[in-house]
Amino acid sequence: MRDITGKLFVLFMLSVWWPGGLLKGESLLVKHVAPVDEQQVPVRVACRLLKSKVFIGERLEYEAELVFDARRVEIKGIALPACRTQDEIFATESPREPRRDSLDIDGRPWTRLVWHGAFYPKSEGVFQSTAFGIEYVSLEKQSERTRLGFFGAFSFDQRALESLEAEAPRVLVEKLPVGTEKIAGVGLYHECRFVIDQTSIACGEAVQCSLFCKGVGSAGFFGMPALQLPEGCVIYPSDIQRVSDGTVFRFVVQCNREGSLTIPEQKIYFFDPEQKRMCVCKTGLISLEVLPRVAHPLTEEKQQDSSTCDECEDEDNADTMCILADDECSISFIRRMEIPANIFLELLFLLVGMRVLFAWRVTFLQFIKGRYARIKRQRKIKQLLCMLNGLVVEWDQIYLFFSGELVSNVVKEVGWKTFWELLQEVRFSPSIPRELDERLRALCRQWLQQIRKMH
Repeated sequence: MRDITGKLFVLFMLSVWWPGGLLKGESLLVKHVAPVDEQQVPVRVACRLLKSKVFIGERLEYEAELVFDARRVEIKGIALPACRTQDEIFATESPREPRRDSLDIDGRPWTRLVWHGAFYPKSEGVFQSTAFGIEYVSLEKQSERTRLGFFGAFSFDQRALESLEAEAPRVLVEKLPVGTEKIAGVGLYHECRFVIDQTSIACGEAVQCSLFCKGVGSAGFFGMPALQLPEGCVIYPSDIQRVSDGTVFRFVVQCNREGSLTIPEQKIYFFDPEQKRMCVCKTGLISLEVLPRVAHPLTEEKQQDSSTCDECEDEDNADTMCILADDECSISFIRRMEIPANIFLELLFLLVGMRVLFAWRVTFLQFIKGRYARIKRQRKIKQLLCMLNGLVVEWDQIYLFFSGELVSNVVKEVGWKTFWELLQEVRFSPSIPRELDERLRALCRQWLQQIRKMH
C-alpha cells in the first residue's frame, strides 16, 4: 500500500506544479492580438535605430518608446528588441532604466517610457532586429470567466491578455577596411592609461594591472588588445568591464626575472567610424622593481608528517563516501516517497485546500475592491446631485469627477462632446449666464444618472 501511495503522491505533485497542470489557471489564459487601429488602442509602441548603416563592431544605438493610458490599460510584460541573425546573435548592451514622463493626449494624461540600448554587429549584411512588443490588459473590456481546478469546479473573472508589437527596423552592416586582429575596438577614443597596483613585488609573484580606454565605442568587442611586456613577464587576461566613460581591461602580470623592469609604451589602435581611418592612443612608461624571492620552507620531518596525515584523512573520507553512495543507490526515489495512506490523504486534502483558498482569496479581494469602488462612486454621485440642487455649484469638482469617469462607452454616447466642451469652458469661470447654468445643471444630472446605471 505504501508503494502505491508513494507513486500516486509523485504523480499528483507533478500534475499540480508542472507548467500547465490541473490547477494552473494561467495556462487557460487566452492571448489576443490587439487591433491595428491605434485610435481604438490606448497603447502605442515604437522602435527606432539611430543609424541605418554601421561597420562591424560599431556601437548601434536604439530607442524603444512606449506610450499608454494607465487608466485604461495595465502593462503585464515588456520585450525589448535584440538584433539577431540566422546563425549568431549580435552582442547586446543592457539597456538603462527607462525615462518616464507624462503627455497630454486628447485631454488625458498618458505615460511615456523610453529605453536606450545598443547593439554590436558581428558580421556584415542586412539584418533586422526582433520586434519591440508588450503584453497588456484592457481595463475597458468586460472580464471573461476562467475555470480552473478539478473538472472546472472553481472559476474567477479573468481579463484577456493582448499583445502589441512595433515594426522591427533594419540595419546595413559593412565590413571593416582593416583586420579585426589589429584593433581593440570601433569608436571614438582619445585617452588610454596603464595602471599597476604595485611597483615593487617579489620574483614569481603576480600583480593586478588595468588598461583604461576613455571614449565611446566597442573597446573589448574583439578581445584583449596586444600588449608589449619586457622579457620574463607573463600576462594572463582577467576580464573586461564597461564603465560610464569608457572600458577597463584587467589582467594579471607575473614577473619571473629579478631586477628593475620597465613596461614600455603601449599603442592601442582603434577604428574611427566617422572619419573611416585608424587612430592610436598611447600610454606612458611604468617602472617595476622585482625583488628576490623570499622562501619559508618547512623541515623535511614536518613535511613528511603532514603528508602522511593528509593521506590517512583522504583514505578515511574516501571509505565514508563509498559507504554513503552505496546506501543512497540502494534507496530509490519512489521508496523515499512511501508514506502511510492516512498521511497521504491528509496531504492531498491540504494541497487542494491551499489551492482553493488561494483562488478564492484573489476573487474575494477583487470583489471587495470593486464593491468599495462602486459604493464610493455612488456616494460621490449623491453629493454632486445635492450640489446641483443648491444655489452654488462648484464646477471644478464636477469637472474632476467626469474626467475620472471618462470611459470609452461614455465617450461614444451622443451629446457627450458638447457637454464636455461646455464643462471645460465654465470650470474656472467666476460667473456664468443663468440660461447656461440651468442647461449645464440639467446635463450634469442626466450624465450622472447614466453613469450610476452603468456602474
